[in-house]
Amino acid sequence: MRTGTQVLLKVAPIDPRDFFRGDYVRLGYDISTLNITEGDFTYGERVYVLLAVGDDDVASAAGLTKVRPSADDGLFIRGTVTETPDSWRRLLGVEYGIESYFVPEGAGMAWQGLRTSDLTARVIVGRDGRVILRELLVNGTVWKPSPEDYADATEPMQREIPPPPERVPDKQ
Repeated sequence: MRTGTQVLLKVAPIDPRDFFRGDYVRLGYDISTLNITEGDFTYGERVYVLLAVGDDDVASAAGLTKVRPSADDGLFIRGTVTETPDSWRRLLGVEYGIESYFVPEGAGMAWQGLRTSDLTARVIVGRDGRVILRELLVNGTVWKPSPEDYADATEPMQREIPPPPERVPDKQ
């Protein structure tokens, strides 16, 4: 994506590790769980969330539709339904493809320690509603993990590599 509108989204970190891919930060956003009053949605369905951008450049959900909005409708982000409402809880879970942010090994645990900070993500929203995660901010400052940031974090899991199997000599 070469062009788009840059906005901030409020962030809530979820899980710092993927044992197969290394450290990453699993992100949730204020717009990831929407309180809805009407409409039937199915898991995996594409939806569009209309965004309202505040004076602080932080975007919030201002509407929800199954039909792609026009440019006249304003800024919107495209998502996929991951959790559907039930009879007693009218919450809709939506993911936008920006829920994982990979960091240097060990830094994921340090990010977990920042949960009480003001966490935001700078994203770029394209005209079609697609979004790219550009960077994470902690208390308004770009977070660039360095070894000092996670020196006291939990040590990465030690992986033992088993010795190779003994080779059986060929029979002659």
